[in-house]
Amino acid sequence: MKRDFWIVFLIVAAVSCAGIGSYCLLDVDEPRFATASRTMFEGGDWIVPHFNGDERFDKPILVYWFQLASIWLFGVTEFAVRLPSALAVALASAIVCSIAQTFACSRRCAVLAGLALGTCAQAQIMAHAATADALLLATTTCVAYAQFARWSGRRTPFTFLLLWGGLAAAILTKGPPAVVAPMSLALGLALGERSRVHWRSAALGISVCLALVALWAVPAYVRTDGRFLEVGLGKHVVERSLRPFEGHGGFAPWWYLFYVVSVPLTFLPWSGWLPDIVAALRRRESVAATPAKGAVGERAFPNRALTIWLVGTVLVFTIVTSKLPHYPLPAFPALALALGSAAHHGFRYPRVAAGVFVVCGAVLAAAMVFVLIRFPMGWNATSVVALGASALVGFFLAAKHSWKGDDSKAISLVLATSIVVWIILPRGVLAGMSGHWLHIEKARYALPDIVRDRPLLLYRIVMPSLAWYLGRNYTQLELDDSRRAIEGLLVPGTRVLLRASRLDDLKRAIGETDLEPAQRARIDALLETPLWRNRGILAQKGKLEDLLVLGD
Repeated sequence: MKRDFWIVFLIVAAVSCAGIGSYCLLDVDEPRFATASRTMFEGGDWIVPHFNGDERFDKPILVYWFQLASIWLFGVTEFAVRLPSALAVALASAIVCSIAQTFACSRRCAVLAGLALGTCAQAQIMAHAATADALLLATTTCVAYAQFARWSGRRTPFTFLLLWGGLAAAILTKGPPAVVAPMSLALGLALGERSRVHWRSAALGISVCLALVALWAVPAYVRTDGRFLEVGLGKHVVERSLRPFEGHGGFAPWWYLFYVVSVPLTFLPWSGWLPDIVAALRRRESVAATPAKGAVGERAFPNRALTIWLVGTVLVFTIVTSKLPHYPLPAFPALALALGSAAHHGFRYPRVAAGVFVVCGAVLAAAMVFVLIRFPMGWNATSVVALGASALVGFFLAAKHSWKGDDSKAISLVLATSIVVWIILPRGVLAGMSGHWLHIEKARYALPDIVRDRPLLLYRIVMPSLAWYLGRNYTQLELDDSRRAIEGLLVPGTRVLLRASRLDDLKRAIGETDLEPAQRARIDALLETPLWRNRGILAQKGKLEDLLVLGD
């Protein structure tokens, strides 16, 4: 069992670490986390994170501490701030393999469950991102391992500490939303598997969990005069639940189907076997009374618990108004375990899987053709071609063997193709496209001379990468603060950064601002003659834009 744990961990770690330092931090979340961690490293506050000169209340402290440790070991680089996420996904994948081996499941299917989690689209996206979500996946998966272990009768001090210490770590990573997946699994074990609830142990565990969280939360509360609790819970938990936050989600009825679509898409390519996963979850006993040859554990898969774990998590985030594809990620281990259960019995819907793999290969190949046509890639063009060809050939061969009912070869081809894609994509394709991002990293040698030691205002654009790559703070104007942008341009030496598409907003605002004729003429001249212009892909919008710097 330990051997399989390390096999899964090392494979997923190798895939997740591939290229994490070869492309720039992408707006908007990565630079915020990374810059706050760098501020801690450079002698800032280790209790309250800071970004751009202000307290950052978005997330609790744990992810910053991990990034801080990585920066201390590897320096202030993109690799360092992304490494904790890569290793967290690898750890979660290995733990899923260990969970599967506690049930009557062959080693091959247990390893498949771990590798499926580690190579699915959503997990790999988070593994390559300097955010808190991969760490949340790791901590909640540790909690799930302890929950299953104690349900199976291993009620030891180790599993007790892993359960409640892991839950405290999850809360210190993401806050109250971190308890959604563990609570769903607990409900599944209590109701679906008729597990006895040990109330005294639970009360003691909750006390331990809260005490561990309080070791950081109380000093943070005191240091910020209660603002961390007020903003962290009030704005970033309650408000996200009641209204769309930063444009994520909405009130339209179709938003309630968001995760019905996003979960299968982000579990690709393994969601090709989604009908078999659903069938496995509906099966009352996943294995025969006598375990098959090679089975590791003896207990049947707790399919009701897995179902409630997955459905409960998705349902809670469906009710929450703000929505993002990665919110249900802590429940993805349930999908991976169900896939292992389905593989143990043999897939019953091979032609559905074959169709999904054909689409995956065709879409990835077409996307690489588009990249080659649209963006000059230089030497990285070979990586783009290799990725497109590998995806096309690998997934088409997987479809062929799946159609024939050869599950073993289909699984091997899907796994191999996924590994190749996730190794080439960041190191070759994203690195090759770095020169096309509308990103300060692209102009790190030109732009600093324009804005050095000068007031910098950002107008109707959010670009926290400025703080990371320029190593300085800036002033983020409110969306409708055109007047302040105009007033800033009247101050000698002030710089205003904006998208070219927002120039008309400033021009309209001139007519609404009380200016002297000379001031109006000066502003008109500054709008017509930008100090700096750069065209590229605006990551947070996913489209080409022109970036301008205005000033005298």
